[in-house]
Amino acid sequence: MLKKVFHKLKTTRDLQLLWTSGLFDKDWYLKNNPDVAQGKMYPLLHYYKHGGLERRHPGPDFNSGWYLDTYPDAQAAGINPLLHYLKHGRFKGHKPLPSFSSRASTVNTRKNKHGSLRRITFFVYEPSEFQAMKPVALEASTRGYETVFTKNFQLPVEIGVYCKHFSDASNSRFSIIMLHDLGQEQWPECPSLEPNFWSEEPWDAFDIGILPGQAWSQCWLSVSTQAAARPRLGVFDLGWPKADIVFNDLAGFDKEVDNLRKVLQLKDRPSVLYAPSFENDGKQDDFIRSLIHLPVNLLIKQAPWPDKKNRDRIRETTAKYQGREEDGIYVIDPDTSIMTCLALSDVLVSDESNCLIEALLFEVPGIAVTDWLIPAIPNYRGVDLPPRFAEPPSFAIKTTRAELETVVKNTLCNREKLRPKIRELRDYYFSHLGQSSAVIMDLIEAALAGAPLPVAPLPPMVTKKIKNDQWGIKPAGVHIIAVENCTNRCEFCSTSAPFAGKNSYPASSFFPWLDQLFNDNQNSFRDTYIAITGGEPFLHANLFLFIDEMKEKYPLKTVGLTTNFYWASKTKIREIAPLLKSLDEMLISKYPITVNRIGGEEKFDELVLLLKYLCPHINVEVTPMINAFIKWDFHTDRQAVLNACCTAFCYMLKADGKLFRCSLACGLEHRPEYRAIQNLTPERYFDISKGLDGFSEWSSKYPIDLCHHCTFWKHEYSVWKNSSKTGQRDS
Repeated sequence: MLKKVFHKLKTTRDLQLLWTSGLFDKDWYLKNNPDVAQGKMYPLLHYYKHGGLERRHPGPDFNSGWYLDTYPDAQAAGINPLLHYLKHGRFKGHKPLPSFSSRASTVNTRKNKHGSLRRITFFVYEPSEFQAMKPVALEASTRGYETVFTKNFQLPVEIGVYCKHFSDASNSRFSIIMLHDLGQEQWPECPSLEPNFWSEEPWDAFDIGILPGQAWSQCWLSVSTQAAARPRLGVFDLGWPKADIVFNDLAGFDKEVDNLRKVLQLKDRPSVLYAPSFENDGKQDDFIRSLIHLPVNLLIKQAPWPDKKNRDRIRETTAKYQGREEDGIYVIDPDTSIMTCLALSDVLVSDESNCLIEALLFEVPGIAVTDWLIPAIPNYRGVDLPPRFAEPPSFAIKTTRAELETVVKNTLCNREKLRPKIRELRDYYFSHLGQSSAVIMDLIEAALAGAPLPVAPLPPMVTKKIKNDQWGIKPAGVHIIAVENCTNRCEFCSTSAPFAGKNSYPASSFFPWLDQLFNDNQNSFRDTYIAITGGEPFLHANLFLFIDEMKEKYPLKTVGLTTNFYWASKTKIREIAPLLKSLDEMLISKYPITVNRIGGEEKFDELVLLLKYLCPHINVEVTPMINAFIKWDFHTDRQAVLNACCTAFCYMLKADGKLFRCSLACGLEHRPEYRAIQNLTPERYFDISKGLDGFSEWSSKYPIDLCHHCTFWKHEYSVWKNSSKTGQRDS
């Protein structure tokens, strides 16, 4: 997706949360609200936007009016009552109905075996893991448990808590697994497919899995059909225990922060914290050199590495800045909690460290320097990983080392304006603030006793209700097929570009159809962006004119394009940079064949940086190296759809006015061998040239007829390769 608009993603996640809760019953809602049925409104979207606050019930198991009347915090929140219950109320003990008894699952199989266990062992490898689990240990101690921390991962134990990568629970009779860190493997920002670290770090051998908030819960939901992602008793959204020290013991934490302030003898002025994931590539020197002239305190906090080699390296690196307090430079002991350091700070500067997420807890804006290198990692899972540029979370304020001073100054000046969005992000990434450890222990004790669980596990994505229903999810963009063919011949290309003709189209051929979409008040396309795609857009003979005309026609729209970067060279980028004046965004897909053609990873990344430098007005994003594609095929027999599909609402517009519901539907036009499938699936596109009657219903329906004949929704992967099998033709 080219434009990651936060509130649109939030709406989608809210709808998914309502849908998968099991408390919204579409048929019941329509039957009991005939005005919704008569008005042909989408029931889920109607309840989310209007029905809840109008005190309508989503189903027989939730009473909206009673809930709002009974719980003042729900009424004061001003949000949909069921959404409040799912996000907040159920964790506070709120009930969905006047007469309600928990139907949470029980753990009878472990009651006799573990009912009397009183020792909990926490397995740690590095200081950050100790900091993450310490609040749970403190809570367990207050309940009479003996707590032990150990680095011996082979030690046989009764109850084991883990958060190390690749943990093995076979030595524990009862086991709990947490994330190693908030940015584990990938940032949790693509709810359809990634991150899926569970395929390499499975949780199915554990009894309980714990996630820190809605962001990671949505990621788990996207892969919840996979056995490796499902512990025996389930995955639970229970918060990030490390945050408890901030919200649970404010007096004690404030005292800790004041003590550090006194030890450092900070000057009375804003503080900028430098906390990288890796210290290399001259980052620390860049930070000092860029900001030394500003009237701020410069705080240096390196990671608390567990091994002597890295600790010695960090000590040597920071030695030259020790004793520089008069210059406003303060070196903090690496073992100091990052939470205490963030509480002292007004702005954070990092590369891609997960402290960019933890900074949200303190309403501290995080700045990520994207041309700082992450070092090579030899023999990582059997592969030597080369150096790469930092890949921070999308919400971070991104800059280059050359622009760091300017961005820090602007961020300090606008910090108050940034607070509302930071709070919104905080609530998305973290749940149970100040209560996480207590809720975790409540769950562990109930599970060990075989009692009803106080918190229900996250429901997996597979539900019978998904069949023949409508999600009402709002589209984010319209993808314009400006050119049909491509330079690559990717096997399992979803648009079947290797089989397409070498056709390209002028911008004006799309205007009649876009005008109808953007001007019709009855559909949801008024606020969408325009993505120029294909095929490969840079094969278009008049691409720059196409972009200019599209932006001139729709000046208030974000206009972006996707490309595989096959054309990139220093000469070419310098040549076309002035011609991209009307482009707002560019999404570069990093395919192995393109990287090899350009000359390797380092060369590829250098060209991306050159493009960003010469076109600062363009938001340039690079998708990670694509090592695998989703396999797909079509079958003539109609089969049930048991999962959501990541391409289900990817609207593709062709020059003839046909708007396709997904990329596979669009690519199907190029595959004569699937003619029988085309005849069976009239819902795969909407012909705008015939008007928009019935468009709203079509645009929000899922699954459509094509889904029942397609395997893409199974999300089964195949190793990426450039296939020799194509049907590309001249036309």
